[in-house]
Amino acid sequence: MPAIDSVIFDSADPERLARFWAELLGRPIASRKGPYVILERDGGPGLVFQKTDAPKSGKNRVHLDLASPDPASDRARVEALGGRRVEGYEDGGFLVMADPEGNEFCLIPPDRSPSTTPGAPTTSTPERVRKDLLRRGPRLPDRPGLRRLRQGRPGRGHEIMRAAVAAGGTAVKEAAAAQWGGYYGYFSDPDGHLWKVTTAT
Repeated sequence: MPAIDSVIFDSADPERLARFWAELLGRPIASRKGPYVILERDGGPGLVFQKTDAPKSGKNRVHLDLASPDPASDRARVEALGGRRVEGYEDGGFLVMADPEGNEFCLIPPDRSPSTTPGAPTTSTPERVRKDLLRRGPRLPDRPGLRRLRQGRPGRGHEIMRAAVAAGGTAVKEAAAAQWGGYYGYFSDPDGHLWKVTTAT
């Protein structure tokens, strides 16, 4: 039966792309063979970057999901290394990023992996975050795991974000005006869960 040996990235500049992934994953460049730049293995599939002149076209049909206990912090690392955030996936509970050549990948909190066994226990939002937010006013959703806060009163977005950070969370995107007229922002709680805050105009 076949087994996955390596994941191969087509690349216009394999040296640059390999350095990005080496820094991000802590897997140094191990070797170079012809058009290939190869990262050290860490017990899983190899990562190999091969030179190609064909430009990237459209969204990747295959992408990597990176388990991240702190997506907000790892997002900052990705951006510092030359990657970027991909917009349009804000409600997924994870962050979609792109490397310097536009290859999409995801930063996934531990309980959001699509390969997690259905029904397996997951880590809930820390009780201290929940209690602190309740004390400061915003109503948390009734259904566990629904990481979204909605407020009808104008101006609440910044208050909620400040409360979340004071309770140990991390601001991912400060509350800002949305095209639909209201305000929205994102924060991650201490377990790395991504929350979206939406308020009225």
